[in-house]
Amino acid sequence: MPQKSLTRRALLATTTAILPFATTTATADSNPPTINLLENNNDYNALLAGKRTIEQLLDNWTDLTVSCLYADVPRDLLEQKNKEQLLVQASTFALFDKSASVTSCKESNSKVRQYLGIYKESGSALVGIEKKFKRLKEEFVSDDDEERWFDLVDEFNVRLSKISTLTYQSTILSQTTVGYDVNGDSKIDGEFTSNQDLNSAKVETQASLTTLMQIIELLNKVLV
Repeated sequence: MPQKSLTRRALLATTTAILPFATTTATADSNPPTINLLENNNDYNALLAGKRTIEQLLDNWTDLTVSCLYADVPRDLLEQKNKEQLLVQASTFALFDKSASVTSCKESNSKVRQYLGIYKESGSALVGIEKKFKRLKEEFVSDDDEERWFDLVDEFNVRLSKISTLTYQSTILSQTTVGYDVNGDSKIDGEFTSNQDLNSAKVETQASLTTLMQIIELLNKVLV
């Protein structure tokens, strides 16, 4: 029967048991086994990568949630007083003269769901994070920190679930123009009013980052 790998707790117990027989040949700068185990743990490093992913999402929120790819008729042409001008444009160029069109900008939730691993095929470090939390708890969380760990993990999962719901509710974003790209740089110009659900999703994303940082800090206690 294959032998199971030692958990952090079992390793600590084993180390304690052999300490009286330790020789003086160990170097002063040798790292304790638990430090090496944590720093080289794939789940722990996935949490660090997930933290960086959320930071990148928040730092580039507007660029990632607003797409300026849509050629539209300017609003002033759609007004009743300009109706004849619009008809002339349409009759001459089948739809309208490109020089008379502008690039409209619309919001999208897809990048938010991709970055946070809500799309399971996204490749985000946050995909399957529940299983990562479970394995890390078994390996590195002491009994004294167990309650705090469960509270933080539950808080993170609840926030991620809220984000999933909020971004799902905003699936019609791509149909709503929020502004225009006047300068032709594929970015929205001027102020705009964002979708309420997407705004709420951003607030929850900021809170989830704080919680994830606290989870990582709790794990880092073995490094001290």
